[in-house]
Amino acid sequence: MIKQPQKSDLRKTITIQVKKNSNFTYQQSAHQVFDELSERKTATKSDLD
Repeated sequence: MIKQPQKSDLRKTITIQVKKNSNFTYQQSAHQVFDELSERKTATKSDLD
């Protein structure tokens, strides 16, 4: 079974990626993707807990 990463881990990974690419446009899209992931996860969050 694949362990689901916690939200903080996802944010950390995105932050590292943003720092590597330090591109403002990329940073915006990365946060947008993170927000979408967060919204999508809320429906199944009880399953992960």
